[in-house]
Amino acid sequence: MVTPPNRCSRAEVLRACLSLLAGWPVVNLNEMRDILLRRVTTDDFELAESARAGDMALVAACLELEQELFDAEFATLEHLLALCQSGEGTLDERLHALPRPTFAAAVPDLYALGWVN
Repeated sequence: MVTPPNRCSRAEVLRACLSLLAGWPVVNLNEMRDILLRRVTTDDFELAESARAGDMALVAACLELEQELFDAEFATLEHLLALCQSGEGTLDERLHALPRPTFAAAVPDLYALGWVN
């Protein structure tokens, strides 16, 4: 009896590919090697190797979205820190010392960053 080749689910292939690329291009190659050795298995390499063009397009779209989200979150953090740049103390102390209109401008940033429930 002939059995068809085992084709893994697209989700498994995507997970493996994203595991291999996690942190890229932010971390250097030595750090990347250490990361890969700790969290990527031989099975992950085999899954990533089985990726087709459509899988790689999905990986690229995920990485692009991840970068867009990172950029937006970083811009929010920059805005919040610009509002709180004067004064001394912790961020909490600086926020409490802000004039009401400036504090009102900072509140959406705090929510967007997930620092307020």
